[in-house]
Amino acid sequence: MNLTLLNSILSRIIRVFLGSVILLSSMLLFINVAMRYLFLSPIFWAEELTRYLMVWLIFIGAGALAGGAEGHISVNIITRILSPRGNVLLTGLVSLICVLFCATLTYYSWHHAMRIRSAHQVTAALGLPMWWAYFAVPCGSFFMTLRYLGHLLKGLRGNPS
Repeated sequence: MNLTLLNSILSRIIRVFLGSVILLSSMLLFINVAMRYLFLSPIFWAEELTRYLMVWLIFIGAGALAGGAEGHISVNIITRILSPRGNVLLTGLVSLICVLFCATLTYYSWHHAMRIRSAHQVTAALGLPMWWAYFAVPCGSFFMTLRYLGHLLKGLRGNPS
């Protein structure tokens, strides 16, 4: 199985996950508002669950989709004045810095999530382990590390796009 096919499958799975999270969060919030204002009986755990689902949505979405489609914001003033060779070098340097940053974020956020796990913290309303909420950061940054590593390897092979 080549890396392009694996990347495509992973992106599709993540898109389904993200779409499901958006759908679930929207339905849960709508039902909660209806319960609160129509029946004066809100779902006490709905806002907490939605908050943690949004954390997962943001980190997985940023890491897996925006990083993969080069969807992050960039300033192109420097690339406009550089030569094609300079652009290749700059792209490689930026990718290397991003790989190092995201790998560092993955490492430290993993250790932080495990520290929360060992403290046995739970969420206020649901009583779920709090480390599940914190675990979104190392997951998303790990995906982003893989994406930027892919960009770096493409650039080293002479195909920076």
